[in-house]
Amino acid sequence: MILTPLHRRSHAGTIICLWPTIVSHLALMIQEAGYLLVAEGIESDKLAKQVKKTGFNFGQGYLFGRAKTPPKVL
Repeated sequence: MILTPLHRRSHAGTIICLWPTIVSHLALMIQEAGYLLVAEGIESDKLAKQVKKTGFNFGQGYLFGRAKTPPKVL
């Protein structure tokens, strides 16, 4: 997993569950540098809770809603 600024993508996945301490420290360092973090691929309540606990600012994935084409969103 790579933690990246808001203008890039980042994946939550199993690494957050496997190494939450490392990920939370990386998240803190990145936030202190002035960036916001987005976790993608959130598909369960368990992972959503872990992402929030780890320090991500935002998350997205099928848990919150399936991807839609632009005409359906507008």
